[in-house]
Amino acid sequence: MTTVFTLFEKLYHHGVAALLNSLAEQGFEGRFIGYYRGSLPEWAFEVNQFPKKIEVIFKPLDSESHFAYLKPKIAKALISEFPDTDSFFYFDPDIVIIGPWEFFERWSRCGFALVEEIVNCPMVDNHPIRIEWCDWLKKHQINCSCSRNHYYNSGFFGYGRNHEAFFDLWSKIINLSSSDSSRNGVVDRRRHNLFSTWDQDALNVALMACEIDVAQIGPEGMGFIEGGYTMLHATGSRKPWTVSFFKEAIRGYPPKRVEREFIKYSLGPIQSFQRFTLTRKIYSLRIAQMIGRFYRA
Repeated sequence: MTTVFTLFEKLYHHGVAALLNSLAEQGFEGRFIGYYRGSLPEWAFEVNQFPKKIEVIFKPLDSESHFAYLKPKIAKALISEFPDTDSFFYFDPDIVIIGPWEFFERWSRCGFALVEEIVNCPMVDNHPIRIEWCDWLKKHQINCSCSRNHYYNSGFFGYGRNHEAFFDLWSKIINLSSSDSSRNGVVDRRRHNLFSTWDQDALNVALMACEIDVAQIGPEGMGFIEGGYTMLHATGSRKPWTVSFFKEAIRGYPPKRVEREFIKYSLGPIQSFQRFTLTRKIYSLRIAQMIGRFYRA
């Protein structure tokens, strides 16, 4: 058995629907858990129309903590909650799957599955930020035991039952970094700061403090560069469910591959948009693609 989970709230439910549809299209069989904050969208009550080989579960989140804090905690909890599961995967709700699921299963058997970031990578072992991370670990009496040269995106990870202890370490580093007095409670996302993204930096710092085997794919693994064949990740503030493809094309920014795939997977079997809204987005996408052939910023 395989278990996939995600965390979402508000309009991100559109991304969850597309993620689910893409998983079904690519042959996923197993359990899908959507942890949500707020109210469930209407389509969540109609998942009985979904392929029977996928068990869809929605669980409310009582915690008001940022989702960044919850990823490792939930990842660890699932190991004991579902003893029938050998392989677990986390996906951010702005990801769609474009490669056969069978490859993901093979990937997770090779180690802790991760994808390299497009920025901050490579981050070699003598990078000044990494050297400061090592000093920070020692200050908190955590052994900086493993040399790492890559920086990974925390929007996806695949793991097995043998990785339970790693999530304790990841959670510990998130908590320590978020309460570090040098930050004064303010999140400064500029890279020259020691921790610019809590969960992602903490993930990479945790990897420096353990000998866990990583099975990594380069930034093409999330479509950050050409040649991707596994998944596409709509990072940043521009999300496929809110962006106006036509307006962006007029500004010189044609639809991205992840946005085209998102619309494709929004067609069903789960439809999170009203029919009129979805039709309008489809036409907006087509017109934007035509504009993009002749005009780019």
